[in-house]
Amino acid sequence: MGKLVEISKTSDADIERNKQLGFPDLSNQKKQFARKYLESYNPRRAAEECKLPTGTAHLLVREPLVSAFIEELETQYSNRSFLTKEMILIEQLDTLDKLQGRTDVPIVDKEGDVHLVKKFHAAETVKLLADLAKQTGASTASGGAGSGVTVNINFGDLGVEERPKVVVGHTIEQESDGQG
Repeated sequence: MGKLVEISKTSDADIERNKQLGFPDLSNQKKQFARKYLESYNPRRAAEECKLPTGTAHLLVREPLVSAFIEELETQYSNRSFLTKEMILIEQLDTLDKLQGRTDVPIVDKEGDVHLVKKFHAAETVKLLADLAKQTGASTASGGAGSGVTVNINFGDLGVEERPKVVVGHTIEQESDGQG
């Protein structure tokens, strides 16, 4: 399978020095083992992929310097953002095509048959468009209690000869005649 791996004893001071210097005392084969180990958390599989003896793989994970390198890699990986702004935008645009009925989506009927259909989802489309507008800077509206609604009414098209009085900034409530 490969040559035997020497298991080393390392002091805390040596580990700290290695962390600061990029783990120079750790062989490339052990670094590769640590990276492969993080893919599956299976020491035997990682040893096989690195052509190391599988019988000592579990010991290699416990070796102080290898263990410190694995912890350092885990910290680095946890601080990475695997989602980018562009990736999210592309996914939202793809979703927009489906919501607007431009792209077929699979629908399962009650018999369990799958059909490809196009369906327009108005409410979801409006919400997604509003989110996209905010993300791209096309809209400065923040939503919430301070948001407003613009209503344009052409009274002439409605056949109203005299324009009625319009009150701005008030809530119009329907009066109850007491008959529920």
